[in-house]
Amino acid sequence: MRGSVRGRVVRPSILHACARAAAQAAALAAGLLLPSAPPPAVAATLHQRYDFEQPGYGRAGQEITDHFLLQSGGQWHLFYTELAGPTTPECRIGHAQSTDLVHWTERTTVTSAAGSAWTATGTWAPHVIAKPGGGWQMFFSGRNAAGAQAIGALTSSDLETWTPVAGNPLWSPPTWARSDGTSATSCRDPFLWTDGTLYHMLYTAHTLGGRPAIGHAISANLLSWSDAGAFMIDVDSVTPIDLESPQLVFDNGRVELLYTRFRLRILTAATSAGPWDLADEVTVDPVGGAAEKLRVGATQLLSRVRFDICDAPTSLIVIDTVTASPDGYIVPDPGVAPDWRTFGEAFERGSTFSDPPAWRGEAPAAPLGWRWMGSGERYRQPSDPQAACNGLVNETTIGSLRSPRFTLYGDSLWYRVMGAASLDSAALRLVDACTGLELARRTGPESNVLTPGAWPNNGRRGWPVHVELVDLLTRPGGFIGVDAIRDSTMGTFTAPTPIAINQTAPAGGEMLAPGQSYVVRWTSFSTAGVDSHVVYVSYDDFATPPVRLQKRNANQLSWTWTVPSVVEFAVRIRVVAYAKNAVHDCDTSPPFAIGATTDAPPPDVAGGMPIALVALGSPGPAPVLEWSAPPGRHIRLELIDVRGRLVRALVAGRTMGAGGRERASWDGVDERGRRVPPGLYFAALSVDGGPRHTVRLVRLAPGVAAP
Repeated sequence: MRGSVRGRVVRPSILHACARAAAQAAALAAGLLLPSAPPPAVAATLHQRYDFEQPGYGRAGQEITDHFLLQSGGQWHLFYTELAGPTTPECRIGHAQSTDLVHWTERTTVTSAAGSAWTATGTWAPHVIAKPGGGWQMFFSGRNAAGAQAIGALTSSDLETWTPVAGNPLWSPPTWARSDGTSATSCRDPFLWTDGTLYHMLYTAHTLGGRPAIGHAISANLLSWSDAGAFMIDVDSVTPIDLESPQLVFDNGRVELLYTRFRLRILTAATSAGPWDLADEVTVDPVGGAAEKLRVGATQLLSRVRFDICDAPTSLIVIDTVTASPDGYIVPDPGVAPDWRTFGEAFERGSTFSDPPAWRGEAPAAPLGWRWMGSGERYRQPSDPQAACNGLVNETTIGSLRSPRFTLYGDSLWYRVMGAASLDSAALRLVDACTGLELARRTGPESNVLTPGAWPNNGRRGWPVHVELVDLLTRPGGFIGVDAIRDSTMGTFTAPTPIAINQTAPAGGEMLAPGQSYVVRWTSFSTAGVDSHVVYVSYDDFATPPVRLQKRNANQLSWTWTVPSVVEFAVRIRVVAYAKNAVHDCDTSPPFAIGATTDAPPPDVAGGMPIALVALGSPGPAPVLEWSAPPGRHIRLELIDVRGRLVRALVAGRTMGAGGRERASWDGVDERGRRVPPGLYFAALSVDGGPRHTVRLVRLAPGVAAP
């Protein structure tokens, strides 16, 4: 059987045993809809989905030990071995289909252990190969009542219906290997390839002396096989471990031999002849095994089995895009979903795996799949060697997470949310992607349960938006999570007529002088008619809402901008076009600069100490500023907005003490005690009336309104 990993340890004696058991609907004032259940999938048209799942396959309580993956006709086909358990009475080879390697549809079981023949107590380790002239042939392992293993085959014309070939089993252990058909012997895990003349098969075996080995057989027709000797033998290990799940990969300008020996290993050579020396093996995955490696265009995929050490007897297939290294592969960490942006630390490690609340004895989070995005859990993947299976809550980090831009088409935007009930400091937000304005907000239910909810899209269909998850809390229970974000239509769907907008100036790369006049230009079109335009500017790449500059009429396609007196090198202009059917869209310039490029001035070291200013806590609800200056000097620390206007003199006329280093925090209010809106600000330090030393800071985490 293909080797598998439970935690860090492969347990062949266990793996070889195939017979093993294993808010009611309401509308809130903010326009929030709390449905009792998600929309019926059969009646809904899905326009956008974010559920944070990663490529892979499995479900709770399902124990998978090996698999084979292939692509045909735009579909991925996964054939896998599932051991007997509560929902599977016998060991079987299952079949699932997918278009994205994430969402799977179960198909009919291929074959199961049954009867008194060579598959009486086991069927596992499928490997599918295209037959000459069309159709498919699946090789797999079987085991009889005495424990003797052999390899047989099935054929199919459509990958759905499978028929045993005549003469099964096709291959049993040869004379150099243990081959007693009346007792437990090893002959399993077939892997096939062709050299253009013959078919070759590798398989797991043992020598007569009991040493682990990979056997080699050859055939001209996929039906009659002859012995080609041992491909590799472990002759040195003090504690021999089976060489399971062999696969020969011809890629990356080399031949790669993948196999499981306690964990996933690799050897490389110039040709299939080797040499194959176990002393040179490299560990590819310390907590995975039973791998399949394949290439799709320029993409290399590595799939393997991992056991969930916190939710036995569950095991899953994980699939990663890998790159070759000199002696193996570089396997990425799970990370954040593609095109999602993080600010701060709370979400930077990526999605949470499985159900940590249940492991702590709390109410299950009940994600729809294996993963959800949250600021409060550290468990990131099956067999995570750092997982403790309890006490996993991470309540101290803060930050935010923003989705890629998408367009609302459906009747409602559905989601599941968990965590703290703190509307100002921990929330799921819907944000207009053009203006940065908040359209809706939902806090957590003050529990670990991912609770379903939805926002109606009335009046917003055709709008470009982001969803954003924000966590500014550090108190106990200060976390938030989300899953199953879906933009859905119930019933008949008619797409709103879009609007087109194309900004032509700035084109990016310009160096604009402060105080000069610059003409911003654009074009727009809508079959519904254009109503108006609004021009915005951002100084922080839209991490915070942009600054509104000017509104223009439908026939006004330019605006003369007086460039502000600031020095910035990543400024961007955005023009929003509004149609008469209430749809809008926007176009954004590439970055350009305001001010002159100059070399940084040398540090002021008067009095033997440099003058410096740094922001220690930004973004955050109370940014912390630290500065240094020689003792006895008079300092002034001002807060300035993006237009150069004084917001507050945080420190004025203070004389530096003997230490020469001080700190201050900003509570987010201006000179008159009013809370300022979230956004980009500058802290400017001047000493004895000299030149300013300036740093950028964000008063609050991006997009979070002041309480």
